[in-house]
Amino acid sequence: TAAAITGTGSGSWTLGGMVVGSVSVNLTRGGTSISGTMSVMESPCVSAGTVTGSVSGSSVAMHVLFSGGEEADLIGTMNNDQMAGTYELHTGACASAGDWVMSR
Repeated sequence: TAAAITGTGSGSWTLGGMVVGSVSVNLTRGGTSISGTMSVMESPCVSAGTVTGSVSGSSVAMHVLFSGGEEADLIGTMNNDQMAGTYELHTGACASAGDWVMSR
């Protein structure tokens, strides 16, 4: 739903099944497009970034360009006021893949 993707939210990211950090977002939805900002805490490699992406039904895809030039892709689903899925951090010393979950 639009409620799950618009506004502020917070959550966590996991690696190997263990929660390793927290994340907060401020997103705006216009039709099928998403834009906004993301802040990542407890990461030695990334901190703040710009989010662009799209929504199709309950599916969401986001691309994050962090202030240091690192890039990540997040793919997931929305369910009421929660989003969850997988991420891949493509660049930087912390290049990795794992899971994420966020709620409003």
